[in-house]
Amino acid sequence: MTTFWSVIVVAAVIAIVALAFFWYQNQRAKESMRHVDRGKLKNLDDDGWDDW
Repeated sequence: MTTFWSVIVVAAVIAIVALAFFWYQNQRAKESMRHVDRGKLKNLDDDGWDDW
């Protein structure tokens, strides 16, 4: 295998691992958002904190 194809294969493996990682994190985020109480998020400006 030439150096060119070695670089292509390594880049492809890195891309596949990155895509799998981001897909997994997205699935975790979706699952955690299912348990969020939406009523507490309706008015974040009225949280008692001074945003200044």
